[in-house]
Amino acid sequence: MTGVFTSEALFKIIAYGFVVNKKSYLRSPWNIIDFIVVFSALLSIALTSVTFLSYIKIVRVVRIVRVLRPLRLVSKYRDLQIAITCLIKSIPGVLQLEAIVVFVLMILSVLHTILFSGKFNFCHTEKLNLSKKSISKIINNKWDCINFGGEWMQRDFNFDDFWSSFLTLFSIQTLESWVPIMW
Repeated sequence: MTGVFTSEALFKIIAYGFVVNKKSYLRSPWNIIDFIVVFSALLSIALTSVTFLSYIKIVRVVRIVRVLRPLRLVSKYRDLQIAITCLIKSIPGVLQLEAIVVFVLMILSVLHTILFSGKFNFCHTEKLNLSKKSISKIINNKWDCINFGGEWMQRDFNFDDFWSSFLTLFSIQTLESWVPIMW
């Protein structure tokens, strides 16, 4: 495949010119991506052919550039170029929206820490030989639980401090394991 990509790049360079003209090969951003992919493939082949250089980490880094090969397809189709360009141009707006969401989550984390700190802890009473009714009558808080031999437990998702509140709210917002939190 590298030979095909290299010959395609050479034919385009010969037909359009390399850099000088307005319509030359490296004036198009998509052709720049093509050139980087081809150049990195050739550099990788050259570096691995030398035996003592094949173990250097730079060769691995150069091989990572091969991930850009699917972007060569984009350079062939105008509609894909428009879609990718729109996606790239929308990134600043998405980041601004994400900053607003994080800010609101921070405010809600502080509020939930104030309102619900310590409210989701519970008494683990499997070791006690008491019925559910007697446990609910006898144990009302942490100290009752400890005095009667129970173990005061904290749930994985809680609102006891800011970061726990932030993580809990983020989990609920992303709908990742929100059922155990809510029930």
